[in-house]
Formats: sequence, structure tokens, C-alpha cells
Amino acid sequence: MKAHSLSATLLLSGLLISGTQMATADEDKQTLIDRARSAAPSMVSANATVIYNGEVLAEGSNGWVCLPSTMPGDKAPMCNDGTWMEMGGALMEKKDYKATKLGISYMLGGDEGVSNSDPFHPDGKNA
Repeated sequence: MKAHSLSATLLLSGLLISGTQMATADEDKQTLIDRARSAAPSMVSANATVIYNGEVLAEGSNGWVCLPSTMPGDKAPMCNDGTWMEMGGALMEKKDYKATKLGISYMLGGDEGVSNSDPFHPDGKNA
């Protein structure tokens, strides 16, 4: 993974979780990794980096990043390519983003509890 992509990845994952603790008292590292990797087909997720709360739980080799939650506490896993991670970093910083290439994100578990119209909505509902 390129250095700027890893930086954007760590920034995004840290911002997604900052200020809120997920209910993980009963979740160990492997549970978080398994949930994160469930978001994409195994041909993508098996070699993806898994990040939780700004910490790399599993180092990957294919440039993909899987997260056990989309937003704090929602347990809606997602796997993103570098383009999506860059876009997500801009989104979380509330900065403009101009796509210059196609990006792909998987959420095979769905996005229950995540607002698709307002990612900053306080209860995750569509506004």
C-alpha cells in the first residue's frame, strides 16, 4: 500500500472511531477482523489490511482496507480500495473531494444504521 494511502487509511479509521467507544468489551481482535473481512468477497478481504480504532489489526498485501464498522458503534463492516479511503478521509475532514478514478467499496453485510444521505447524522438515520 502506498504511504499516502496508508496515511489516509489510518486517518479515516481514526476519525470514524474518535470520540466514541464501540461496544467491544466482549469482542476480541479476531472477532473484529472476522467482521471486517465479512464485508467483501474473500478474494478481496483475505489479503486486506484490517484497521480498528486507528490500529492495524491485520497487515494486508493487496491495497484494500477493511473496517469492522462504518461509523462508530454501527458494526456495519466495509472494505475499501485506496480511492474510497482517500474519499472517506476527505469526507471525515469535511473537505472537497474530486474523484479522478473509479473506487470500489464493499458492504456485503448491508449498512443498517448508517445514513447514506448524511454520514454525520447523530443517530445514523437517513436525514
